[in-house]
Amino acid sequence: MKRQEIPFVSLQRLIRGYNLNAVKLADIWHCSYNTAAARLRDPGKITLRELEKISNSAGIPMDEIRACIRG
Repeated sequence: MKRQEIPFVSLQRLIRGYNLNAVKLADIWHCSYNTAAARLRDPGKITLRELEKISNSAGIPMDEIRACIRG
């Protein structure tokens, strides 16, 4: 049986590659740790506003984020 990958796994890898974890994301997004951890586990639930905040606060170029979403 083929292992299924979670949707937008490349976005998750990009975020983690910039050394962002749930604690840092909670601070950037002004949300709880649990919310940030849940979104990091399931990056398909990250909103466009949250992606914009990541880009501005963590210095991830928006072009890289767009490339991950496109697949």
